[in-house]
Amino acid sequence: MRVRRCRASAQTDSLTVVLDLSGLAPSVAEALEHTLQLPAARDGSSMLEQAPQVFTRRCRESASELAGSDAGDAIEFATIISAFVHECRHVHDLRSTRMGAELLLHDLQAYAGVGALLDRLAEWQAAHPDRSIPLPLVGELDIFTGEFDDIATTLRRSLAIRDQVWRWWRTRSQRPFLPGHSLMDMFEFVAFATQVDWLAGVLGPEVADVVSAAILADDHQITTYGRPGIVMAHLAARHGNSFEPDQQDASRLFWSALNANGIEETVYNGRATDHHAGTWFGLFLERLFNPADRPTIPAGLDSAWAAEVVLELHGVPGPKERYDAAVQALEKLQDSTMRSHMVGYKPILIESMLIESEVAIDYRHMNRLILSRPEYHIPQTYVDLLISGELPTVHVRATGRDGTQGDFRTPSWIPSNHVGGPRAASKASQQMRLLLEGRDTAMQPYPAAVYAELRAPRPEGRGLRFRTGMPAPKRRLGPLKQ
Repeated sequence: MRVRRCRASAQTDSLTVVLDLSGLAPSVAEALEHTLQLPAARDGSSMLEQAPQVFTRRCRESASELAGSDAGDAIEFATIISAFVHECRHVHDLRSTRMGAELLLHDLQAYAGVGALLDRLAEWQAAHPDRSIPLPLVGELDIFTGEFDDIATTLRRSLAIRDQVWRWWRTRSQRPFLPGHSLMDMFEFVAFATQVDWLAGVLGPEVADVVSAAILADDHQITTYGRPGIVMAHLAARHGNSFEPDQQDASRLFWSALNANGIEETVYNGRATDHHAGTWFGLFLERLFNPADRPTIPAGLDSAWAAEVVLELHGVPGPKERYDAAVQALEKLQDSTMRSHMVGYKPILIESMLIESEVAIDYRHMNRLILSRPEYHIPQTYVDLLISGELPTVHVRATGRDGTQGDFRTPSWIPSNHVGGPRAASKASQQMRLLLEGRDTAMQPYPAAVYAELRAPRPEGRGLRFRTGMPAPKRRLGPLKQ
């Protein structure tokens, strides 16, 4: 149970990792701060760059020291530091794939103009001093009539976008296996595999087994994190091959599947098309493990070969053509997303516009890096690149040991918009979630802080009054969590 309580999450729509250290044993939180080299001031400053071997040594020393006094502390440390790796991997997978980047740009449109929306809610409340704003809002939009009907229009638009994004995330592929893989399954599988494989290499397979067993404690978690790997093992056994979990193959196939085409081609009338990434992933696996007509392939290139053979057989253009098509599609979607910030209002969320630019820029950078360094797909190499600053920075919203909240970034040599854009986008996405989904009774520290700020008197907050309305929708629209 102690491992199950160690959580981090990634807000996929705003490219933010949320990290809570307040519920950890004090010694564990201190060890994490030292090992990750977190900045003392959580003002958007960067973690210190670390040579990979130095970071690995710090991980082992911290785990060993904690185990000397309490074995549970060592496991708690292993869980949260590997969960941090897991969530950062989500961010880079979204940035490096066409489907991931398009998902981000669509979801950014869902909370475009949320600041102006909150101002309009304050005006509505001033005009109706005896009434409170229901949470979630979407169940009672008929209260916004006359001069305030623009509130309902904005919320319906945002809800429609989130519903569409939700379908993209959750719709399972139809072939070659049933049930197929959803995008959520695939993202979670690769991040989980990176987490556990890296943990086994740094702190040992016994520690990795304890952490993974706790995470995979029920059938739902096994399906979410493990089913693609189970399919890989089954296919290998069917063809008489001994299966060793080579996560370079899984990561490379996943990356190729999400770069084959755009997100809008994947679901039609509520069903997955043959362009769904889960379909490509399954076809890649069939080719990878089928010994028929298999040429001699240099070590480490099996997965790249399998992906390209399948895509060519299905008439998909080559890597360069796919890359050029993705860049053009992202630029077009980026222009559309930017315009959505200005519909009916002044452009009040300039920071999120900067995020939109970074999505397209980071896609280019990540693709060039991965193609020049395919060992990125090896978990240890991914973490080495993350810690040494060779990947785009990840914005982290952190709750410290004492419960105070702030921001820091992963180290990066690549220019970015510092912390202003990610901070504004992160807060805006949380605000829209509250309005659309309601106030979760088990709110984590960051959403709770956003909710408190909305209720606080101006100028520190918005001064809004809320009441619990209809039950929140049963879907989870934004974050990937562990």
